[in-house]
Parts: sequence; structure tokens; C-alpha cells
Amino acid sequence: MDFLIRIKKQWFLLIVLFLAIIIQAVSNLQLPNLMANIVNNGILKQDNSVITKTGLEMIAISLVAGIVTILISWIAAKISAVFSRDLRHDLSSKIEGFSLNEFNKFSSASLITRTTNDIQQIQNVFVMILRIALFSPVMGIGAVYYSYISAKSLSLIIILPLIFITTIIIILLIIEIPKFNVVQTVTDKLNLLAKETITGIRVIKAFNNEESDKEKFEEQNKYITKLNIYVNRLSGLIQPSVFFSINVTIILIIWIGAYAINNNTLQIGDEMAFMQYALLAISSFLMITMVFVISPRAIVSWRRINEVLKTPVTLNETGLDKSIDKSNNKAIVFDSVSYMYPSGKENTVNNISFSLNKGETLAIIGSTGSGKTTILKLIEKIIFPTSGHIYFYGKDIMQLDSNSIRNEIGYMTQTPIIFSGTIRDNLNFPYDNFTDEQIHKALDIAQASEFVYSLKNGIDTFLARGGTDLSGGQKQRISIARGVIKNRGILIFDDTFSALDFKTDLNLRKAIHSEFPNTTKIIVSQRVATITGAEHIIVLNQGSIDGIGTHDYLLENCETYKEIVESQLTLDEVNNNIS
Repeated sequence: MDFLIRIKKQWFLLIVLFLAIIIQAVSNLQLPNLMANIVNNGILKQDNSVITKTGLEMIAISLVAGIVTILISWIAAKISAVFSRDLRHDLSSKIEGFSLNEFNKFSSASLITRTTNDIQQIQNVFVMILRIALFSPVMGIGAVYYSYISAKSLSLIIILPLIFITTIIIILLIIEIPKFNVVQTVTDKLNLLAKETITGIRVIKAFNNEESDKEKFEEQNKYITKLNIYVNRLSGLIQPSVFFSINVTIILIIWIGAYAINNNTLQIGDEMAFMQYALLAISSFLMITMVFVISPRAIVSWRRINEVLKTPVTLNETGLDKSIDKSNNKAIVFDSVSYMYPSGKENTVNNISFSLNKGETLAIIGSTGSGKTTILKLIEKIIFPTSGHIYFYGKDIMQLDSNSIRNEIGYMTQTPIIFSGTIRDNLNFPYDNFTDEQIHKALDIAQASEFVYSLKNGIDTFLARGGTDLSGGQKQRISIARGVIKNRGILIFDDTFSALDFKTDLNLRKAIHSEFPNTTKIIVSQRVATITGAEHIIVLNQGSIDGIGTHDYLLENCETYKEIVESQLTLDEVNNNIS
């Protein structure tokens, strides 16, 4: 049903296409009759005027058929290309609207395969449907009708090969469709392995694990090869079956027709016309079989795409409030918030409550897996609370549009994402056009000016995808500059200082506090020295809050925090309360 709705969008081209197909079919069906007329009334009766007149008619009809065929090919290509473009757009928009809950249902490799390979499969079949599948039935039915008119005594001969071909196609479809489903699933796995190999090549080489990785890839590669060979062998049975039926049909027509001609019940021209119509009818079914050969994979691809399109999103953003009341002093409030991942068996964070005023700094510290990043995802509305409420400037986050929330947040990740392009492009991401002065200031705050302006082209230096030509600390500082360049209400640093030396870390934090005194700051860090100056420090332990307060308060009242501090700082440093 969705397929038909999408096609209707191009109804005008479809009407023109259908009319062109009718003209093409009628033109082709006239040629055997004209040929019979030349033979019966021209050659056999030695009438040159009939030969000349009928020959000119055949040339004119052939020209019309040729022009219409070109038109059909152009329209079919345009309709299928636009259809695929719109489908890719809708699929991409749907994926971008997914929350983490929906992403957990599909692997990234599978989504890539569905957006590229699956849509290409559909486009290939769709263009064949428009060019062949609509034309062939019209041609086939017309050929059967005209063959009956030209030679009634031979008409039953056409029925036998058509029944034979139809039976073969039905049997093959029943076997092939499940196999194509497996092929696409294995393609997902193959793409996932390829993606993991490419992105993790440094780790693979560091552990000398190339051979093991190759073996895993080859295992899937051999499996999909066997499946494709099996499916292609089945599809390969169609063509010899069709040609066998065509040859048998021609032999029967010549054999039975010869008796009819000998008995003067059939003319030579009519037998030739009948043979042409028989070939047109069978070839029409042959063209349909070409569609059926690749249609099972397209059917599977459509189901996979439709599965994504029909996946309900956790939250419908339509009608949500897009206005943020920044006059409210409460920037972020967590009220007994818990969250459990869809695949989890227990809460990742449990009963989290805190209140953060505008301009204050909140630091979050805890062991790996304690739920630090989960809290950040909840603030950004990437995931939604299983229970409890989050308030963003006084409004429940579930009643606010996610884009409005994220426009107020400058988010800097632990693993910085650097896009291919210049440093200027990366700071302007995604669409802002900052001045050189603004860029320079952001680089100063991020302690990146010295190394950036030492480069030959400065901020116009081209960076490779992923920032492979930069060190870890340089990438982090570029990422920080991108996060602070725009005036936002909240800055989130997700262990962003981990690749920086202590001096750069200290200078950077001083610059941030100096330049953004009224901006709310959230810092996730494993370094105690990075967070001691925060107004609020949350100590997480297995998803729950072990303690919350200032550095001095936690040293006195939270054993977990005290253990973390003593594991990193000397007694003098603890007493001096490094900030």
C-alpha cells in the first residue's frame, strides 16, 4: 500500500508512460500482419505496389516504435530515480529521528545496508517493472489474440509453453524468496565486519590480529558466496527452460503448419505471422521472468526498509514546546530519575536527584560503567527516563522539542569527532558562519591557538576525516573550541580533558570559568584535580549517587570520593584543595 502511495506522487509521468507502452505494443503487433500481407498479397502474387506500400508502413511503424521506446526508457529511469531519492530521504529522516531506544533495534551496518544496497535493489527492479513488466502483459495478451486470428488451428500450441514457463517461475519464487532474505541478513553482517575492521585497524595491527580478523571476514564472505551461487543457479534454470519451450514451439508450428499449408487451409504468410506472434507472446513471458529473477531480493529489501519506516519512535515531537524560558534560574533538575536500557535487566542509573542553577558547575565522577554518560544522554534527550522527571529551565524535558534543548547545549565528547575539511569548517559545524575573531577567541579558550596558528594555513588548514593528522590532545582542543564558540546556556564536557596535560587542563578550565561565568557547566571526569572547584560534585557508584556536595564536604562525608581522591592526589595536594 505504501508503495502505491509513493508511486501516485508521479501520476502524470505514469499516465504518459502507460500511453507510450500502449502505442509501443500496438506498433509491434502490427508488424507481423503487415509481413503476412507482403508475403500473401505481394510476393506470392508478384504485386510490387503492395510490397512498396506495406514496406513503407512497416518502416513508419518501426520509427514510431523506436521513438516511443526511447521515451519509455527515459520516463522509467526518471520515475525510478525520483522514487529511490524520496525513499532514501524518508529513510534517512526516519533514522535521524530515532532515539537510542530505536537504534538498539538495528545495527549501524544494517541501517547503512538498508539505505544503500536495499534501495538500489528496489530501484533496479522498479525500472524493469516500468519498462518491461507493464509492457510485456499488454504485448503477450495482444500476441495471443492476433495469433488466434491469424491461425486458429495453431493457437493451442502457444498455451503449452506459457503454462510450462509459469509453473517454473512459481516454483523458483517459492524457493528463492526465503534465500534472498538470508542473503540480505548476511550482507548486514559482512558490512558490520568490514566497518569494524576499517575503524579498528590500528587496534587489530597492534595486537597482531590480522589473520584472525581475516578468517572471520572470509567465513561470512564464503557463506554469502555460496548463497549467491545457489540462488543464481536457480535463476539460471529459467532462461534455458524458456529457450527450450521456444524451440519446441517453433518446431510444432512449422510441423503442423506445413500440413495445413499442404492442405490449403493456411497461407504461408499467415503461418509466418503466427510464428512471429508466438515468439512475441513467449518473449513477453521471458521478459517478465527477468523481472521475477531479481524481484525476490527487491521484495525482501522493501520489507527491510518498511521495517525501519514503520518502527514507532519513542516520542513523537509534533506539537512539543520549542520555547526555552532562560529566565528561569533552575537550569537542570533531576527528580528521582531512573533509566534502564531496552536490552538491560536492571537500571543503569537509579533514583538520581539533583538541582543545578544557572551559572553553576556540576561535576560527575565515578568508576567505569557507573552511569556518567547515561546522565548526559538523559540531559540531551537522546534517551528518556524510565521513571522520574527531568526539568530543563523549569519545563519537563518530555514536553520540550529535542532540537530546542540541544540548541542550548554545547556538547564535547571524550572521543572528539573531527570532520574532513578545514579547521574553520569544523568550528563552523554545522551551518554557522563565525568571524575570524570569534574563531580566534574560541581557539584561545580551548588553548588551541598556539598549535593552530603555527600551521602553514592556520584555521584554513585541511584536516583529514577523523583528524588522523592531529594528536589526541589537539583533536580534543578543536572539539572544545567548536563547543564553546557559540553562546549556549549549558556546556557539557564528557571527560573532554582526558588527553590534555595537567597544565593545559588547568589553563583551559580557568579560561572557561572566566569567559562563561553565567553559563551552566557539567563536567564528567576521572581526574579529581579537574573537578575540585565545582559547586556540586556527584559521586556515582553502580548507577546510584554515593554522595553529592562540594569537594570539602565529600572528603569528610563520602568514603567513595575520599578513596578516589587519595588514589590520585598526595596528602599535600588534598589539603591544598587543588582547583
